[in-house]
Amino acid sequence: MARPGMTPQTLALILSRQMPDAEKRARADWIIPTDTIDGAKAAVTRIIKEIATHA
Repeated sequence: MARPGMTPQTLALILSRQMPDAEKRARADWIIPTDTIDGAKAAVTRIIKEIATHA
């Protein structure tokens, strides 16, 4: 709502057009948790190692 010109109706429209989170997760090869920066960094490091070993 902090964006210029954003209204509750516009936000509702944007959200209604997005794929549900559960479907995004089901389609994802990797999921990076962003609850903490350290957790996100650790996940990225693990994913990079996994990709590098399969390249």
